[in-house]
Amino acid sequence: MSHVSKLLLLSCLASAFACTVPTIAELEAEHPNTYYQCNSDHKCPEGSVCFEEQCIRTADLGCIPGERIACGTDVGVCEKGSRLCGAEGTYGICEGEVVPSVEFCGDSKDNDCDGKVDRWDAFQLTDEHDLESSVAAVAVDRSLVGKPNTLLIATVEGGSLVIRTRTPHGVLSVTEKLIPPEPNVSYRFPTLVADKDLVVLAWVERTYAVGSGTPASHSVYLATLNGEGRFTKEPLRIPYGSLLPDLKKLTIAMNRGAILVLVTTTGPSPTGGPGYVQELWAATVARSLDASTVSRPNPVANPRDDFGPYATASSSSEHFVVAYEDGGDRKVITLASGGGLALSPVNLVALDPSTHSPFLVPINGTKADFILYYVRDNSTTSTSDLLSMTYTADPVSFTPSTLKSHSERIERMRMAVPPGERRPAMALWVSREAVSNRRFPYIVVLTPTGLVGSVYPVLLAPDADFGEELVLMPDGTRFMFYHHNAPLTAVPAVGGSSELYVQPFCGP
Repeated sequence: MSHVSKLLLLSCLASAFACTVPTIAELEAEHPNTYYQCNSDHKCPEGSVCFEEQCIRTADLGCIPGERIACGTDVGVCEKGSRLCGAEGTYGICEGEVVPSVEFCGDSKDNDCDGKVDRWDAFQLTDEHDLESSVAAVAVDRSLVGKPNTLLIATVEGGSLVIRTRTPHGVLSVTEKLIPPEPNVSYRFPTLVADKDLVVLAWVERTYAVGSGTPASHSVYLATLNGEGRFTKEPLRIPYGSLLPDLKKLTIAMNRGAILVLVTTTGPSPTGGPGYVQELWAATVARSLDASTVSRPNPVANPRDDFGPYATASSSSEHFVVAYEDGGDRKVITLASGGGLALSPVNLVALDPSTHSPFLVPINGTKADFILYYVRDNSTTSTSDLLSMTYTADPVSFTPSTLKSHSERIERMRMAVPPGERRPAMALWVSREAVSNRRFPYIVVLTPTGLVGSVYPVLLAPDADFGEELVLMPDGTRFMFYHHNAPLTAVPAVGGSSELYVQPFCGP
């Protein structure tokens, strides 16, 4: 029996001839600090409120029980909900709201409710990115296995190799981490390529002979991963024949049956001459990473500068096509899956030492024809041009075309191809501003015919070391990776670590 019922019964028993019903206010005055039940017939006294058939005093509460307030946001696709004030005088959870989700390209909606349609803010991936190593990222098209596409990312942090994946729902997770076995060992130069759900990862293991004064030694490793970022094979060591001590670049490509590994080394001249020399070595291995299929390393070139190398599968996906520099000459070579020469090298006699950042597109239906994209620096001005050259073997023809002139000096360029396609859809170049001497990245949009549609500056300053990457996902989402030291006006540090950021976008 409730407090009110008991008091009413006592009041009736006290009067043998009449029963009167006191109000809750009268009972409150006679019995202070007592909670009473209430309903439409029995009102609560002043200073209290009826909530869930109980009178609750409100003087010391944070809110009035039974009241509701709006919560959430109604920006974009989101809808506001409400919070209910409970018996304890506190608001409960937000009910009935439509919450933000990951931005989805192509639906013309503000899914993350930030007031911008098909736009994201950049997010920090790590603050321990090694400046000596670039970031590697690749789109993994998993549609054939009936699973969501993923973005796979490889970084070097504190000498360790870190593999991450990002799902279409924005879930970012570390899937693998290789920690060096000894303090004098570190990993460098992660590189990724993908074909559907098969991902190939290459990296360099660098070992210092502590206290010996001898140069560091390097080893190249390959491993395969699935679309979930998990290793499917034990790492395989890939030999190369150079005796030069420093490994400068690592490049890989994958065709229908094999993986090509290109290693660029540098060091003092073996003959004791002045300056430094470089060597480019090539080796191949079956996609199964069977150690018995590793080809004997072949010397490809003696590069003098940084024109590539850039490698891709041939138009038939049976061979590899490589753009590189040899002794001052720019060339394109076709290699067989077993590592041998498949076609005679094409000497790009029209390209001089001012050209760099090559990108090859083999022309379908032909054996040797290709389109080469590249950057040319203008010697008389601090400007650069983006060009393409179409080569045909029968009859031999070189057709150059200037796609875009840029008012600043382009220091490096990366091109991005949608999964399953060959022709680039976007490019990322980094140029140096003449007045401030700062570097800035630019997003370059290419039309389906290969022409430059638009150039958009990204108002962020990367570091001096190469750390940019551009990835196009099957659903139309794009990811740009960049790193910098804070503040942006500071001189980039030599070595050490920096902050690595990811900028997702649907379009500039």
